[in-house]
Amino acid sequence: MAKISRRSFSVGLAANSICCVSGTAAHTNTCDSIFAAACALQENEAEAMGTSRAFTPQETLDQLTDSDIFDESGIEGFDDALKRVLTRLARLYRVFPDFKYINDSSGANAYAADSSTIPGRRGTIYFGMNMLTKQLQKERYGDMVVLAICGHEFSHIKQFHAKEDFSTAFKDKPCYATELHADFGTGYGLHQYLTRYQVSNSSLQTIGEAWSTLAPSEFNKESKHGTSAQRMSAIEAGYRYSANRPNANAEQALSDGIGYILSST
Repeated sequence: MAKISRRSFSVGLAANSICCVSGTAAHTNTCDSIFAAACALQENEAEAMGTSRAFTPQETLDQLTDSDIFDESGIEGFDDALKRVLTRLARLYRVFPDFKYINDSSGANAYAADSSTIPGRRGTIYFGMNMLTKQLQKERYGDMVVLAICGHEFSHIKQFHAKEDFSTAFKDKPCYATELHADFGTGYGLHQYLTRYQVSNSSLQTIGEAWSTLAPSEFNKESKHGTSAQRMSAIEAGYRYSANRPNANAEQALSDGIGYILSST
């Protein structure tokens, strides 16, 4: 088992700082909301997470206490490294959310919420320690998967605050269409990050290999997020979009990503 340390999270170290072939299944859209299947929390759910109980659009988690939500991981050197990554992602996605770690012992996952308790911040990313530890213990690609998961949650926060009405855009699509749209945003963000900060030995193939190491969890449950092939195709599409339009901002990418989801699901 690999030792967890700052060195385990190496994305971007070379730049002197650091910080899912599409298949379509038949479906019946029974979503109560467009985020019903997502790893995204609506405002009342986020408030519950900050008090005594967290309700996700996927399932009700075990009761969370104050000790289940924390600001630091406790992993030596990691938090400062991740803060630098999050600052870079915030600049790329043009949104500055809050970030918390949570106890996800009931099921490895990460979440995005549309509210924040910090003035001036938009949304909150909740990253499960179980999910994080599993990625950082990998001999290869763990840091890339952490980066991709963060990008996915940043994309959800952009969805919350976008001008487009996703409930209308995806109303005839599977509930997981919003998740695939966030994966498109993930691919966009990965290409922007890896090229802008000149991360060595990184490519679309590397990202695909990294994503394939993601073990089954709530974060990639097929019924809620689409198949692994669908997710990887969405990431590839977002990555290639950024490669073809390197000057496109995150709002443009996610707006254009709607067309990809409508044509591929």
